[in-house]
Amino acid sequence: MLKKSIALILSVLIIVGFSPDFYASTTGPVSQEYTPGPIQTVLDIANPTSAVGCTIDGSSITIPAGKVAKYDVFFDANQIKAEINYTLDSYWERTLTLKSGAHSYSGSISSDKNTIKLDVEFPKGSHELQIFADANIKINSVILLKQPKTTGMLNTMVVDYNDYDEALQNAVVIHKDSVAIKVKGAMRYIDYNNIRSTPYEENGKLYLPINTLAKAFSMYSEDYSDLDFAYLSNDFFEFFSSQNGEYAIVNGVRKNTSGVIVKNNAKTYVSVSDIAELIGLNVGISGDFVVIDDRVLLSKIISNENILTSLETEFAEFNIENISNGNVYHVSQSGNASDDNTGSESSPFLTINRAAQEADAGDTVIIHEGVYRGEYQGTLL
Repeated sequence: MLKKSIALILSVLIIVGFSPDFYASTTGPVSQEYTPGPIQTVLDIANPTSAVGCTIDGSSITIPAGKVAKYDVFFDANQIKAEINYTLDSYWERTLTLKSGAHSYSGSISSDKNTIKLDVEFPKGSHELQIFADANIKINSVILLKQPKTTGMLNTMVVDYNDYDEALQNAVVIHKDSVAIKVKGAMRYIDYNNIRSTPYEENGKLYLPINTLAKAFSMYSEDYSDLDFAYLSNDFFEFFSSQNGEYAIVNGVRKNTSGVIVKNNAKTYVSVSDIAELIGLNVGISGDFVVIDDRVLLSKIISNENILTSLETEFAEFNIENISNGNVYHVSQSGNASDDNTGSESSPFLTINRAAQEADAGDTVIIHEGVYRGEYQGTLL
């Protein structure tokens, strides 16, 4: 009997029985707890990105009055407290400031003390932290505390990430010869109707179908090709394209654009780099990879050979040269799903068993998000 070979792209929640110890206690009052990861961020004082006029001594840095020490740092959660250990020569009360962009916090320092604690509001993301004072000061350590979360009856399920997963959990990764992109740790086909579709390249820029790009960047989209109209938006950003031209509105400010939208085989494609830069993300290139992420996280990905090698391995499966010309079947829990359908994306099967019955060697079954209980009774190779 010929065994069927089915490539399953799983974006599915399967309900199974976990041991009772897997779950946190469901009783007790609302409490303050922390999300996974370090609770504290310890600044690497001896490695500033800029410290003109300052002196580094072991693990400390001396900052003269009027000078600034700057540090690139990424916070994986909002930071609400800062504790700075210092040594001050002046006998008079002075002021120390910790600043990042529009967020600036100051407090009084004196020679009879060696620690200052500040209430801060540094949001999650990349920061250029600046430290300065109105007197010569030696900074021995800077520790920041992240904001706790409020938990109720159930704690959040915790997923253990390895270093590779953790580095890419917020990134969008595109390879010019791949039929899939990596979005926040998961591989997604560029076009579920045509799994041989790869990014479109024009004038040195990579373009994705508008709906694909919208999902990658968590945006709302509209595309009316017959009217030559396209639209993208999120909470602070809007992009319009029509016969009269294109422009973006970012935080209420209009910005005229050009070349963000192109047509490819009568479909609307959007420039990845242009949209990323408009919404404040950074774009890095390594070989045939384009990576979009927060500034500090992006630099860690692009400079890490182990991560890049792992990306090459993962994307090799989705290289256009390795994709078969077999049929593609869809399984979904959407309202129009039925095992009497054809299995196309617009007319998906309801059950995995139905797709398995239809698929042959070299075919692909794409299982969309949903709950599938005890579905499949067979062998998948």
